[in-house]
Amino acid sequence: MTALVAIQFHAVLCLVAQRKGMVITMKLLYFFPAFLYCGFLALIGFGTGFGAFEMVAWVYAALLIVAGVLLAMKKWWGAIPGMAVGAIILYMFAHSRVHHHINETPIGIVVIAYFLAMGFIC
Repeated sequence: MTALVAIQFHAVLCLVAQRKGMVITMKLLYFFPAFLYCGFLALIGFGTGFGAFEMVAWVYAALLIVAGVLLAMKKWWGAIPGMAVGAIILYMFAHSRVHHHINETPIGIVVIAYFLAMGFIC
């Protein structure tokens, strides 16, 4: 709940900034999940080697980058690839038989809510 409120507050701030001519801030906001995820991949990759990742990790990164590019081009449907990443996270955690140390459900919900909000703002 607090993450959704934070996303909405940040979105309002970016709309105000956009009205004042700071469009670059809004465009960078579309790429925020891609920056976080690719930064996480780079951090882990330099320690273990980039070949240790499964192919699905690179597909997630590509989907997040595609979502950012489409949203930056003012295509509201560009949020769909980003929401797909969140839905895949939810699905894979719900159907996994392996014990996880981290509950991934809130991560998936926040990703879906973030891209839903970005689709409306766009």
